[in-house]
Amino acid sequence: MFCDFNRELQALLIDKSDQVKQAQIAEKLETFKQGIEADLYHFFTTPFIFSKADFEQLSISLKHILDAQTNIMNQIYQQRSKQEILDYFFIPNAVRPFINWERLLSGDQTVARLDIVPHKTGYSVVDINLHTCVGGMTCGHAYDLVMESLALEPFYAHGKVSAYVPLAQKIKTLCKNNDFERLVILDWQSNADKGRPSFELMQLSFIRAGLNLPVVTHTEESFPKEWLTPEEAKKTLVYRGFSLDEIEPHDTFVQALMQSQACVLHGFEDELRTNKRWLALLWDEAYQARLTKAQKEAIQTYLPYSCLLTQDKLPHFLANKDKYIFKANEGSRSQGILIGKAFSAAKLEAKLLAIGIENILVQTFMETDSLAILQDQQESAAEHKFVLGLYMVGDKSQGLAIRGSTSSAVVKASHGMAKTGWAAVINEQQKAGILAAIKQL
Repeated sequence: MFCDFNRELQALLIDKSDQVKQAQIAEKLETFKQGIEADLYHFFTTPFIFSKADFEQLSISLKHILDAQTNIMNQIYQQRSKQEILDYFFIPNAVRPFINWERLLSGDQTVARLDIVPHKTGYSVVDINLHTCVGGMTCGHAYDLVMESLALEPFYAHGKVSAYVPLAQKIKTLCKNNDFERLVILDWQSNADKGRPSFELMQLSFIRAGLNLPVVTHTEESFPKEWLTPEEAKKTLVYRGFSLDEIEPHDTFVQALMQSQACVLHGFEDELRTNKRWLALLWDEAYQARLTKAQKEAIQTYLPYSCLLTQDKLPHFLANKDKYIFKANEGSRSQGILIGKAFSAAKLEAKLLAIGIENILVQTFMETDSLAILQDQQESAAEHKFVLGLYMVGDKSQGLAIRGSTSSAVVKASHGMAKTGWAAVINEQQKAGILAAIKQL
């Protein structure tokens, strides 16, 4: 398991705290953070590793879960009208014309991140993020910086790598098959102002991939209006770097962009596929009946039991609240996460009623394992709890981001003292090599 696989490595780094401090990793990461304008992020100053055997097994099973989602989406499409489907997933009326149903039913994806809780007996998927603006890929570059600072080989089988590299290749293939004259990575100004990483590293990766067209970054405020004209829009490929819950659906720029002839990656079908109601649908027996054996086994092994809360189920879940986590499911990202055991039954009920019973997803709570990590400015270590983010570009798994916190079982990069990092996927022989190298520091 993740924590067990890292325990010896982190213990060695704690013992070598003087050498780690002398490497000035924290200072270098701060410079890196400022360079990509990631004020919201706090990077781990120590490297992490992940079992290659576990990664390969996880990757296979997570692909089965995504295929199961596509299977169920097709079942739903046969049973309900488009309006009923869009209502069910809370898609605002203003963006409903911009749903690519063909892509939705095919399961085609550009990039995804599945959030995973590592616990003492395995791994559990707690969130599915299927959209082009998924965050965290900058952590791979921070990992390289940590390893360089310690004068250690990055321990990737094929040298330095980030999830941006295969993504860039996928975009390059798309550009080859079309007559685009520019690629625009489009952010939203208010999103950029929140301290999330800029798209500079993505832009550089796309350029280095050898795209034979200019790659530029813009927000809705700087996007050239002439590129929305019919003549110029059809020459423009737009990589959407913002999600629906970060914008106003009726925004005039959004409407103009999506109605133009520009090719936008992707429509708002991404938000539909990322909605937390999918966690319950994957456990729905009526839909599971038409899944493959491999898909059902992947769900049962890696996806904690999930269902939508209803008024008649409320007494049961309140009585057994310590076993569950309650998530507001309206929109693509939760607006509230409540761990049942953190509240009295009365207080939890009041909070659930305030959100709205019909908007709550209930999921079996998986307690994340913990691991002692060297603190940035201290010689003592502190226990951290983790959430992992496994990236998939197309059908291929690519990289593993880490979020860790000393204070919360719900680990988010934007909350409290949470930190982010990256894990190199290595085998036992490579693990022995990195441990031996650190002993020599």
